[in-house]
Amino acid sequence: MPKIICPNPNCRFVSEAPEQSLEQEVTCEVCNTVFVASAAGGGRKLSDIRTRLVSEAAAAQAEPVVAQAAPPPPAGAVAPVPRRRTDIPPAPAKAAGDSGDGAATYMSFRLFVYYSAVGGGAAAFVGWLFGRLPGSLHNSLLEAGLKGLLLGLMVAVALAVVDSLWNTSRQLAPAAGRVTVAAVISVIGGFLGGVAGQGLCQLTDNTFLDAMFLIFGWTLTGLLIGASLGTFDLVTQLATGQGAAGALRKLHNGVIGGAAGGIVGSFLYLVLISAWTAVFRNKPFEKLWSPSAMGFVALGACIGLLIGLAQVVLKEAWLRVESGFRAGRELIISKAAVTIGRAESCDVGLFGDPAVEKVHARIVRQGDCYLLTDGGSGAETYLNDERIAGPTELRSGDAIRVGRNVIRFQERQKRK
Repeated sequence: MPKIICPNPNCRFVSEAPEQSLEQEVTCEVCNTVFVASAAGGGRKLSDIRTRLVSEAAAAQAEPVVAQAAPPPPAGAVAPVPRRRTDIPPAPAKAAGDSGDGAATYMSFRLFVYYSAVGGGAAAFVGWLFGRLPGSLHNSLLEAGLKGLLLGLMVAVALAVVDSLWNTSRQLAPAAGRVTVAAVISVIGGFLGGVAGQGLCQLTDNTFLDAMFLIFGWTLTGLLIGASLGTFDLVTQLATGQGAAGALRKLHNGVIGGAAGGIVGSFLYLVLISAWTAVFRNKPFEKLWSPSAMGFVALGACIGLLIGLAQVVLKEAWLRVESGFRAGRELIISKAAVTIGRAESCDVGLFGDPAVEKVHARIVRQGDCYLLTDGGSGAETYLNDERIAGPTELRSGDAIRVGRNVIRFQERQKRK
């Protein structure tokens, strides 16, 4: 079937041509540009056609007019009926930070996973450095607990910061609370993991069992690091009487990612240590910094990578800014209510657009569905180019327009 292309150079949206063979007015579904198209395809701006018609009329006035009979319409042709949309505001202009093509990777899920891995690895290295400061404690159990504590603390703080930058508002107090809760839980988890792994190793002289016990200890640490990232959301939503389904899913995904990261990272940790000690056989292991440092970095990077990956792969509902402020940003919906507006407290901040209210709209979870509502200021919110009059159920793929910004709602297909 022929296609028509919007003549607006900033849009170029492709859609199916009209069924009628005669030319007719068509409104672009994305930028609302009115143009003329036919069943043969193509697309011409209405303003260009009007300019040509005016020029032809002026030229006709200077020449004698010869009346001609109008040719009969083609067989089966239907006269076009112009479709005018009065319920849609003018086409949105580019806002600050808009890339124009909707394909930017600014704060995308790919970058979220990338920074989770890099942050986890870098934080683990910092934890390793702090662990070297006291020197030998002459107590292997306490030393292992301290290493696990520092690993858990640093990795959890780094991942909580990344999570706050991607999935929450710009307010400092909630971000500080999120980091604090994650740090406390991960300090406990890291200490328990280190002590448990080392304590079990001391019960046997079997090399294989020692490796399994070490993997168990680091897996416990990774599991609690992953759980710490969703605990703050769960406690907050329960305390405010909101639904906790989104927070529970975030906690569940974090536990899966953290445990998987602990297992994979532990294997890499053991492989690196074995390789380095094989190279430097004549030196005692305590004198070798590179094996333990690289092992810690690999462990922290794997925990961060798989926690971020689990959050993205197992997400239930999410938003993507198609155009407008920070086009390309993606946000996982893990709260009972997500706010959209230009206030600092909004989860989806749309700054620099005077048409956007401080709290312009909300996405509220109700049971197994999500509803789009106005923020209460009387501002206009559009869903698929139709202004909403009240709470409206969202479906996967719906386009939400707020001022000059378009946000796409996506949801995982529900099991029947």
